[in-house]
Amino acid sequence: MRRSAYLAVVGVLLVLPVVATFHQARAGAELHDARVGVAAPPIVVEALTGALSSLPGTPIDVVPIGTGALRESAALDRGRQAVADGRLDAVVVLDLTTTSDTLFVTTTRTRPYVDAVADRLAAVSEGFGRTLQLQRVDPDRAAASAWVPGVLAGAWCGIGVLGAVAATLVGGRVDRDGGSSLRRLALLLLTGVVAGLGSGALVDLPGLQPLVTLVAAATGTVAVTGGLVLAAESLLGLPGIAVAVALLVGPTLPLLTGVTPDLLTEPWHAIDRISPPTAAWQVARGAVGHADGSAAPWAMLAAWGVIATVTVLTARAMRPVEVRSATAPLRATGGR
Repeated sequence: MRRSAYLAVVGVLLVLPVVATFHQARAGAELHDARVGVAAPPIVVEALTGALSSLPGTPIDVVPIGTGALRESAALDRGRQAVADGRLDAVVVLDLTTTSDTLFVTTTRTRPYVDAVADRLAAVSEGFGRTLQLQRVDPDRAAASAWVPGVLAGAWCGIGVLGAVAATLVGGRVDRDGGSSLRRLALLLLTGVVAGLGSGALVDLPGLQPLVTLVAAATGTVAVTGGLVLAAESLLGLPGIAVAVALLVGPTLPLLTGVTPDLLTEPWHAIDRISPPTAAWQVARGAVGHADGSAAPWAMLAAWGVIATVTVLTARAMRPVEVRSATAPLRATGGR
């Protein structure tokens, strides 16, 4: 009965992401809360904000960039620099002396994301009788291509899961004694450090500080994903590994359609944004200079890490009394 229940749970956890993947493929990219700077007089920014707020789902959050009485060339330079600094993913500079505006977009965003931003802004510009010219900008501190953070995050998550599974296959159940739990958590941390150093060797980083950030991101991701597998195993036994892997892999399946987590359709976007793989992708983007280094994804990883650690270390006490009693004679006789 228990085995059937486990299989049913794993089946549901795997079927839902497959459904989500088909839904994502049919629906296409859906932009969410893109922060786009606008360099224009305040009255124009207000009108543009009102027009963008009428779009379904409010996909664009307008960030005013004051240009004052700057000449057109100076306004363009300021808009380009705002993208190059990594503070914004995109900036629109309006030239009121013509009917053509300029959209600067960072090269650290994938083409589907750029197309989604440009299409929505172009639709609004056309409503005002204006056109939009797209220019890609290389950030000053960015390393690697737009797809690298996703590849790194996927590799780190895979290493964490495989490391936890390998530890169980070699050393037996994680909750057989308290020392085993601590040793495996420490091993995951060490594996994460090695993964981070290896990632740093593959990515052309500009200095020591980015390397430290990358190692920290890899260490946190490997430890959290591996720790969650161990936590599920501690509570549910070996079938818990399958449950944990399904929960970790499931939210990432819609990404097989070629979109990034911030372009997933609802409700999958809301579900995916709290998953460890998405937090790993966000910290990886910050580590290679593709984002502003927001603390939110780090906090998400930390929260999952605390949950995993507490569960692993307290699982023995949380197991039913009859299970602990049944295993006590085996421990007392050394398993004979």
